[in-house]
Amino acid sequence: MLSFVAAGLILGQDAPAVTALELLKKESVTVSGMVKSGFAKEFLAQTEKLKPVGTRVLYRNPDTSATLTESEYEKLSEEKRKGFEKREFGERFYYNTAYGSPTLYALPLDVAAKRGMATLKGKKVLDFGYGMIGQVQMMAHAGANAHGVDVEPLFEKLYSWPGDTGSVPGGGSVTVHHGQWPKDKAVRDAIGRDYDLFVTKNVLKMGYIHPKRKTDPRNLVDLGVSDGDFLKSVMGILKPGGLFVIYNLSPAQNPVDQPYLPHADGTFPFDRKLTERVGFEVLDWDVKDDEQGRGMFLALGYDFGEGMEELKKSLFTHYTVLRKPLK
Repeated sequence: MLSFVAAGLILGQDAPAVTALELLKKESVTVSGMVKSGFAKEFLAQTEKLKPVGTRVLYRNPDTSATLTESEYEKLSEEKRKGFEKREFGERFYYNTAYGSPTLYALPLDVAAKRGMATLKGKKVLDFGYGMIGQVQMMAHAGANAHGVDVEPLFEKLYSWPGDTGSVPGGGSVTVHHGQWPKDKAVRDAIGRDYDLFVTKNVLKMGYIHPKRKTDPRNLVDLGVSDGDFLKSVMGILKPGGLFVIYNLSPAQNPVDQPYLPHADGTFPFDRKLTERVGFEVLDWDVKDDEQGRGMFLALGYDFGEGMEELKKSLFTHYTVLRKPLK
């Protein structure tokens, strides 16, 4: 399943039959009939404002993940070019990377709507571990000051072309940040504060942060700070009344005699007492949203033809919603 590709990026793959943008627009129509809030429908409608994207050439070192634009690569000596491989990234990778359709963000936005968020217009939003730019651009076209942050070096170069970021018609804007938040001061300073919504999908999972069995550390998420400091940092950048929405879709865990899958434990990764001690008001805690998540996967074809009965065995969904108190 595309949303579960977490161990490594599928670099440069594109399906030729239908453009990614055409598919994304069709997906938004399909998914719009499944979400419950006008807020999420408003977000999905913004696919009509996304632009076609041509092929982009980058140079990437698979061992270090370092990524260069063509102009940066051409300035290097032959010696320093060693290890870099030419990669071509088309429209499908631009909008989906390895993590599936941006329309899946309608799920956490639907949850935010349940907890009082009525529109994106005029709101400041941070997508933690954004993974692809499509949903950030869609939030901006809906009127949000939309930010994304990610540690993947590729995205800093992939999304550096004119028009990828900046202001969009309607008053919204797109800004992407690269590095480890909140550990890196430069990233903290760039991201700033006063957010109405801090949203993350398939990143803050128990299995990634506190795996229950031994696993390859390369498959984990290193926050770079303690649990308490991370929660305090989220609290610190939210406006009073701001929401922290964590939404995770997860596959079934392997049996104990098979390798542990960190991404299969999508429960909230932080202790509840610690979360409340930091000051968050708990609105929802590890709520199961299996019916909605499975229905969307089926509609998007992520069941690979196996149907709902198979998804009931292989897809599990949890969300947690926290709020910064008004006072």
